[in-house]
Formats: sequence, C-alpha cells, structure tokens
Amino acid sequence: MKKVTFLILLLLCYSLSNYAQSNEKLKFRSFGYGFGFFSTSANEGGVSGILEIGISYNKNLFLFNYLSGSTFNLFGPPGVNVSEFSIQVGRELKASSWFSVEGYAGLGNFSQESKQNYLKQISVLSVPLRLKLICYTSKHFALISNSNIALNSFSNNFSSNLTFQHNF
Repeated sequence: MKKVTFLILLLLCYSLSNYAQSNEKLKFRSFGYGFGFFSTSANEGGVSGILEIGISYNKNLFLFNYLSGSTFNLFGPPGVNVSEFSIQVGRELKASSWFSVEGYAGLGNFSQESKQNYLKQISVLSVPLRLKLICYTSKHFALISNSNIALNSFSNNFSSNLTFQHNF
C-alpha cells in the first residue's frame, strides 16, 4: 500500500511540475527536508523526518508531503514506525520581507506498524493540518518551524520539525 501511494504521489508531482513549466500561473515553488520529533495519542514518540514539494497556483499553495517517524526504546518493547503521505492546500500570510506564516489542510494516508503483539500494521485515511513559521535567510533559502497534526481514526499524530526549504 505504501509503495502504491508513494508511486501515485510521485507521478502526480511529476505531471504537475511538467504542467507548471508550461503554464505561467502554476509554479514549482519549493523543496524542503527536515527532522524533528513526533508523538501519537497513544503516548508513543520518537524522531521524525520530513520531505515536501511545494507548488503555487495564483495565491493557493499545494504541498506534497512525506512524513516518517520511529520510536527508539533502549530497554522497552519494540518501537513503533509511523509514516504519512499527504496532499495539502494552503495560504501564505507575509508578515515582513523575511518572515511569513503558512497554514495548510489536506488529505493523507497514515500508516503505523509495530512488532508488538497488539499492533502489526494499520493504514487509515488522515486529515493533516500544518502550520509553518518561515524565516527567509536569503532569496532561495528558508528555515522553518513546521508543526503538523494528523487527525485519523486510529491514533492522532503530532510532529514538530525543523525544515530547510529551497525556493525556486
């Protein structure tokens, strides 16, 4: 399921980027990557990583996002791995020339797996909500405080990441 979802998102990003090059209003906006921490509503937490591709159309922003996280237990039971593919739409509020805020909402596929007896693997539809506080250090680079919550029927996931974004 993860491979199929990833392949569909990859093909969608590729087709949109090709369309963006031929259309003046649709623009390939940014590429970001980062790391941070996550926590689930089941009180499990660990480290997370994030990859995102941003596209703009007029004043609307579209974000294709992959978030992955894993717990680390030295003396406890086996850890939990989480991942989420999502497509989100949002807007930017520019506070100054070097600082802005972006808010997003969308749909995604949330997966969680574990080697523990009570949980093997679960995959559910999620509604991710994201808030990005952006500090532009140059015309083509930004540092971002990226907070995300994925609401779903199994285990809500909160993550906070430091993201490095390259703007085009």
